[in-house]
Amino acid sequence: MITVNGRMPTINKFGNGETQVVFDSNVYNFDTYFVEWLYEDDAEIMQLRQVHSLLKTHGTYGATNDVTCAIPYFPYERMDRVAGNNPFSLQEMVELLPKDWDYIVVEPHSDVLAKQFKQANLDLTITYFNRGFLPGRDIRLMVFPDKGSVKRYLSDPDSQMMKDVIDCLAHKETILVGGKHRDFHTHELSEYEVTHQLALDKDGKVEIVDWDRTHVLNLIKNAPQGTYKPFTVSVVDDVVSYGGTFIKLQKYLEEALALGTPDMLRFELSVAHMEPSVFKGSLLDYYSKIHTTNSITGGTVFPETVFPDDSQIEVHNVRDCYYDYIPQVPNFK
Repeated sequence: MITVNGRMPTINKFGNGETQVVFDSNVYNFDTYFVEWLYEDDAEIMQLRQVHSLLKTHGTYGATNDVTCAIPYFPYERMDRVAGNNPFSLQEMVELLPKDWDYIVVEPHSDVLAKQFKQANLDLTITYFNRGFLPGRDIRLMVFPDKGSVKRYLSDPDSQMMKDVIDCLAHKETILVGGKHRDFHTHELSEYEVTHQLALDKDGKVEIVDWDRTHVLNLIKNAPQGTYKPFTVSVVDDVVSYGGTFIKLQKYLEEALALGTPDMLRFELSVAHMEPSVFKGSLLDYYSKIHTTNSITGGTVFPETVFPDDSQIEVHNVRDCYYDYIPQVPNFK
């Protein structure tokens, strides 16, 4: 779904499969434009190119940066390298974008996007919609599923996530880091384990150290009775599809930390993007709560109305993550 200044176009579809984007003429009467692309399928990249042509031809902007385009979930961002016979699809998608627009990308999975777009990571991180792991709340154990997620969230020393992590560690909260091994040919996970945890060095900077299982076990056993029972584990990442990694992580920690006590641990997952394929897997059998946004298809696959506040999946409006970055557009809704 593509909109310009909050207005949806008419998409004419022809018998040979071609599409044509048509806007009402009043969409062009602005000096600045905010384009929002909530990815649904590949046909939309051609429609985006048509929007670019329409704005150049009929719009009033003439200088670079007069158009800001938000792509909350950037397509093909996990295809960010050449592997075997697989193409570098992410770079090809980037090349198809209009070159004279500014871009907003929420929770980019690949650093390729961070290098391409100045506003790639908006300090959104996961903190916008899941404050549960912060000091003073009932989530006492936070987990990054792999070192890649640590690098992604903590590469910027000034990011909100970095500040939150330092705050957690300063309050003696525990943040674990997992490690996964994937078969290069089948892409299947062959092994998963928790290998490290985050700590503050003598200068107050975040470092990765070997995880102290005994410390974590004591943390669980000594939690105030009735306050943290079951003990909540919050897993944080950018995207989930079928959820295989998160299921293996849950099983590993259940075995390593549950002490043989049923319902000792309660798992929550916070992801910026949730693909519809999550409903085809068994992830919901392992996590009591999932926090996410409607970044994929703008909520048409899992609109907020489907999930009441007390449901297993809590869906937040992704636009709230970047609303402050939207240029001042009259009558924008």
